[in-house]
This record gives sequence, structure tokens and C-alpha cells, in this order.
Amino acid sequence: MIVADVLLRTVLPFAGLLVGLVVLHELGHFLAAKAFGIKVLEFGVGFPPRIKGLSWRRGETEYTLNWLPIGGFVRLLGETDIPYMAAALIERDGERALALAELVPGEARLSFQVAVGGDVEADLARAEPARLLLERADGASGMPEVERPPLPADVAARLVARRFGDDVPESVAGNEAGEAAVAQLLVYLAEETEAPDGRTLSNLEALPLWGHPRSLAAAARWKRLTVMGAGVAMNLALALLLFATGFMVPRERSLTLAQVAEVAPGSPASTAAITGSMRDGSAPERGLQAGDVIMEVNGREVRNVSELIFTTRRHLGETQDWVVSREGATLDARVHARWRPPAGQGPTGIRVGPPTVCASVDAAGEPVCQPRFPFSERVWAPPWEALPLGWRAMIDAVVITKNEIQARIAGASSPGEDQPLFSGPVGIASATGDIIEQAGWRSLIELAALLSLSLAVFNALPFPALDGGRMLFVLIEIARGGRRISPRKEALFHLVGFAVLLAGIVVITWFDIRRLIT
Repeated sequence: MIVADVLLRTVLPFAGLLVGLVVLHELGHFLAAKAFGIKVLEFGVGFPPRIKGLSWRRGETEYTLNWLPIGGFVRLLGETDIPYMAAALIERDGERALALAELVPGEARLSFQVAVGGDVEADLARAEPARLLLERADGASGMPEVERPPLPADVAARLVARRFGDDVPESVAGNEAGEAAVAQLLVYLAEETEAPDGRTLSNLEALPLWGHPRSLAAAARWKRLTVMGAGVAMNLALALLLFATGFMVPRERSLTLAQVAEVAPGSPASTAAITGSMRDGSAPERGLQAGDVIMEVNGREVRNVSELIFTTRRHLGETQDWVVSREGATLDARVHARWRPPAGQGPTGIRVGPPTVCASVDAAGEPVCQPRFPFSERVWAPPWEALPLGWRAMIDAVVITKNEIQARIAGASSPGEDQPLFSGPVGIASATGDIIEQAGWRSLIELAALLSLSLAVFNALPFPALDGGRMLFVLIEIARGGRRISPRKEALFHLVGFAVLLAGIVVITWFDIRRLIT
């Protein structure tokens, strides 16, 4: 029963949230790639190993379900460092021949292979994932085409002999289709073309620049940036939709107000400039006073203590404009919120609570107090109002997170100082269970919105192996006038970054587990 309860309350909701958010992220990459004609080799839900019997192919893309429910992935043509290839397929008198030229990345080595007759199909399959497939005659279904008329047999023979000398492959020597295939390929490689960076080069020199016509590497820079950033955009759109949905769902808002209970001597609150007039026309005393009720902070209405704490920490490091109610008078106050307040004090130096009325005492002689305004209101917003509110909530969440990280780094405490600055999968799964238990399933809307926003911001960071890290290389390429960094160096950069990410996740997960145990 305990295991079933943990699965139902914690593991399954968290796994469903995580897989849904990551799959949606990958769907952004998938849709952008499809829109630009970039070949998608695989779309996977979960991570391998594959679930046997639950994969299928539709068109050129394979769709797979995998055993590890920790997200998903999209595999695009041109993401890995594959050789640059050119190919020519010729059919003469019923016989087919395929010539392949392979340029090894990072090496000035060009190798030729020729297949004739029955060997063509196998070599053609090997050429399919190449970054560039040029010339085609009949039979190269699905391949990019650069049509040219077949060369005369004698011209083809001279070109083959010139290229191979006395080492003409046995399958080519005297074979008209094989000679024509190699000759067509040689003619193409010698021709001049305009490379993607604007230079005039031979097709052979341009091979590393072109890439496969449908690979990610061959796409224009703005298309590559769009594909790489599409996952982040999808998560941002989902976060906006979920935040807006949260505002459309009716909820109870506490109206207990927020009253100053204590002001720390020497704090910003004690020295805050107060403007306005008391009810008798006199000038108000400087600084906030116990009993003041905070009504607004920076133009935002405050109707309970939680809203005051949120809005104050939203504007850490700023001198905030407060509207306070004191003895029936409405006053304006300028209160600074510190990054590093002394221990036991908040950013402004006040202790707050709802206004109370103490009408009796308990058996120990202690006063029994009740909220003076024990009211709430049921609020919701129509869609046209919920979207702007959702957008503001997204911005607030990013700024609050930034402020909390900055405050922790500065050594400040926070309302949740007993909570970790970062949580891994175990910590988030535990929090998911707590939210369901304490606030119900409806609160998962806000949690999903925050997780989607966090996933977007995290992936946008210019860190190796993340979308932002890959986009950084495209931006560097633009800054270098179109010259790309070596694919091997980039691959190593992302490999090291991925190892660091995994190590960080392991460390954070260890502390999550330790905290749950203790």
C-alpha cells in the first residue's frame, strides 16, 4: 500500500509532468526542422533502450517509445560528425553503377569507391545518411538531384584513367556504367560553385561547407538558430498558457491584509521617508510604525502577507513605493529592500502578520487572537485578461528566481532558507507529492507552468550540450564571417559539458535524497 501510494502521489505525477514537458520541448525542434525540410531521423519518447514492438516508421522518420521515462529526444540529420560525401548514380544498358567520393573531416584525404550491379543497393543505403548526395540518374529514389546528361563512353574512360591512373578499380575497368559514374562525379567535383559563405570554390572544396542538403549543418544560420531555439520557445508558450489557465480557474484569495507588527531599529523601514497627512492634518512620523497596514507595493495591491512577501522580494535591491494605512490616513512610504539584511530581519526590517483582534485569554493567561478580517474572495479572469496576467506571472517568476539566487550568493536568508537553492529530479518529485497532498491536483497547473518556464530558461543558457550552447556556436560562426569551428572541437565541447551536467545532477540528487532521509 505504501509503495502504491508513493507511486500514485509522487512518482507518476512527476514522471508524467517531466515527460510531457520534455517531449513538448523536443516537439518544438521536430516541427521547426520539418518546416525547414531538415531530415528528422528519429523522434523518441523516453530514453533508450527501446520498448520492443513499440516503434514505427512514418515517411523518413522513426518514432520510438523507450524504457526510461525521463524525457524524450529528436535526432536530426547532421548533428553528428559524419563524412562529407558526393555520389553519382548511373544506369547504362540496364546496368547500374554508383560512385562515391568521401572527404574525411579534418583530413585532406579524398577516397573513391565504385559499386556495380548488385552491390549498388548496399552502397546506396550507406550514402543515404551522407551530408551531400549529388548527381542522380534513374533509380536513386528519395535522393537530392543534380541532373546532367551522361558523358560519352570515350570521354568517361579518359576521365577515369586520368583520375585513377594505372589503379583503375577492377569493377570499373571496361565497365561503361562504372566509368560513366566515376566520370560524372569527377566532372562535378571539378566544377566551380558559389559556397554558402559567398566564396567561389570547386565543388570538392565546397563539400565541407555544403553538408547534406537536408542536414541541420547545411541549413542557413537563421534556420539553425530557429530549430535550436524552437524547444525553448515551445516551453515558454506552454508556460504562458498554463499561467493564464491558472488565472482562469476560480480560486480563493485571502483578504486578511498585511500589518506591521514590529520594526527593527536602524532598518530601512525605520528610516523610510513617509509623505502625506494624518487625519488631523499633521505630518506623519518618519519610518514605518507597528500597526501600519501595507496596501500597495510598487503599484501592486497587497491583500495578505503572502502577497507582500512576494512583491517585496520581486523588487529586491530597489527602493520601493509603498502605500500604507495609518490610523485611518493613507500615506506614501519609500522603503529600501536590502540584499543582505542582518540575521532575523527581512529585506526591509519589518515583521508582519494579519491584523488581529484579541477578545479573550486562554487557561495560561495568553491572549486568544483572531484575524480582524477573516475574509476571502473567489477570483478568476476571462481569457483576454488571463493572458496578460500570465505573461506578468512569467516575468515575475524569472525575476524572483534571479533575486533568490543572487540573495543566496550574497549570503542573505530567505523565507525558505531551509530549502535548497536547486533541486534535482528526486527533490522535484517530492515537491510534486507535497503539492498534491496539501493543495490538490489543481495546483499542478502552476507547478507545470514553473517547470516549463525553468526548462526553457535552463536550456537557453549558453552552456555546453544545451540548446543555448549550440546556438552559441552559430553566433560565433556569424561573428567569424561564416567560418565554422571544427565539428570535432564542438563535439568535444558538448561532450565535456554533458558530463559536467550529469555530474551536477548526481550531486544534487544525492543531497535531495539525503535531505528526504534526514
